[in-house]
Amino acid sequence: MPDVTLTLVGAGGAETWSGWSRVQIRKSMTEVANQFTLANQFTLDVTERYPNQPARRFQPGVGCCLALDGKVAVVGWVDEVNIEYGRDGHSVRLTGRSQAGDLVDCDCIPPWEYLNLTLTAAVARLIAPYNMTVTAEVDVGEPFERVTINPGESVWTVIERLCRLRAVLCITDTGSRLLLTRAGCGGAAPVALELGVNVLHASGTRSWADRHSDYVALGQQENRDRVSANEAAGPKAWLTDPEITRFRPKVLIAEGQGNGVTLRDRAAWQLAVAKARSERDTCTVQGWTAGAGGPLWCVNWLVQVTDDFLGLNGVRLITGLTFTLDRDQGSLTTLEMSPPDAFLPEPGGGDA
Repeated sequence: MPDVTLTLVGAGGAETWSGWSRVQIRKSMTEVANQFTLANQFTLDVTERYPNQPARRFQPGVGCCLALDGKVAVVGWVDEVNIEYGRDGHSVRLTGRSQAGDLVDCDCIPPWEYLNLTLTAAVARLIAPYNMTVTAEVDVGEPFERVTINPGESVWTVIERLCRLRAVLCITDTGSRLLLTRAGCGGAAPVALELGVNVLHASGTRSWADRHSDYVALGQQENRDRVSANEAAGPKAWLTDPEITRFRPKVLIAEGQGNGVTLRDRAAWQLAVAKARSERDTCTVQGWTAGAGGPLWCVNWLVQVTDDFLGLNGVRLITGLTFTLDRDQGSLTTLEMSPPDAFLPEPGGGDA
């Protein structure tokens, strides 16, 4: 029988609760700026059918650790407690997020400027008041000469801006640690996904809504001796996507100075990312672990998918997942996937 335990840590010590009738835990890479998906949202329901049974007493704001079959899934806080009762019984619903939720909700405090810090060191300073840590899984590049924070910016807004400048993704594992990473650095999934073997349900979407036939990147550069005035005023790169058969142009304006090489990189990045993000698939499997006795399924894993019905036979990146438990279907994991190019690092760089 699947086991879900919630350990609450308050002034009176720790209490562990189980017997939940419905569980949902959501994790995602694709909507990291969303206050729920960044922070690993969870919802727990318990329904007791005996009206004279005392209600479970829960309070918002307490620390918690949520485990699935003994494996920690979320470390964070209870945000809300909803209690409902009637003559047939009563129910309690808890919703909460991991510790990373505070990074989205809360604004930075002074100092408003950091000097000569690497991305890892700058993030560590920003999250230190929240009892969180940060680990870099990739090279984070040169230190920032200066990091300037605008009063009123949320902690997450600043972190996301710094990561974008260094072409790094920021995600969270259980919620008490941030990971500075890139797509696929989580490694390969221990098991593959295969139609007729372990996939219970699947769906796929192919879209042209955000794809274009032509990508034109425009920029400016200094009028140097070897560059004519016309060349300096209007450098550009023009790439086409041969799969888009009607005229759908997209003009990209470079944020800084550009030349033929950097603008081409910008156009190529936009084309590749738009194509990859147009392919979205989901697969539902039984249980929460990748294979019997394996680890919990994780975002940022690369997984081999074989599904003739969806036309898939290759590696996909797990961009989001939802763990669920209910009395009808038991424990399930729904995996959201896309081609790895959906998270190609954006060409750029510079100071903050």
